[in-house]
Amino acid sequence: MNKSLTFSTFWEQRNFRSNICLDRKTINNISIIFAFVSYKLGVTPSQLSLVSGIFAILAFFASLVLPPDRIFLSVVVIYLLSQASYLFDCADGQLARASKTTSEFGAFLDLGIDILSTFLSLGSIFIYAYRHLRHFDFINEADLFLLVGFVFIGSRTSRFFVWQLFSMSFPETYHSTKSKTTRIKLFLTNIMDHQFSLFNMLMFLLWPMVCLSIFAAQAVILGAVYVRYFLRARLI
Repeated sequence: MNKSLTFSTFWEQRNFRSNICLDRKTINNISIIFAFVSYKLGVTPSQLSLVSGIFAILAFFASLVLPPDRIFLSVVVIYLLSQASYLFDCADGQLARASKTTSEFGAFLDLGIDILSTFLSLGSIFIYAYRHLRHFDFINEADLFLLVGFVFIGSRTSRFFVWQLFSMSFPETYHSTKSKTTRIKLFLTNIMDHQFSLFNMLMFLLWPMVCLSIFAAQAVILGAVYVRYFLRARLI
């Protein structure tokens, strides 16, 4: 791999096609450093994708074994592992674009690990919440978390297929920010973003039911988005 690229080459493309405020202000700025260091070390984008998947597996495993009565330690560990998974998920694409090493296999691997990581890393907070609430005999609340988690994870993982299909079919609508409707859609996209969901994990430390409500709202919004995309596709 050619190691002649400078850090500025990576930095300039850190927000490539990103309309997500949290990503632009946080993870994109951090992950680009990892992408650059990986480039200098000769690490490939596919290897970064695999690292992302490993951290997601660790987050899920942590949700199963961490003590249910030590909520602060457990939630923070799960959050950090999930955040690390997302960080490397962002870094692999940044590395591929900057070093011009994109490939069909890399895109396929990245998508597959994205789906797996979303399922495992975001699912981990629902598993731990269920164990924590059951430990303190909040049976109904625990069952509700598990139900919302099932619906939420289903909507989050299926979004990869729905959103990517829509963005390819209507690229000018997806990326434009001129119309009022699109600005509303961009606002909702920020609310539904993966990073927003990760930050919501920490909400469980303070207000578990607020955390649950936000995840439920994200699932409802995604469901409404699917209906709108379906109708749009049928009418055009």
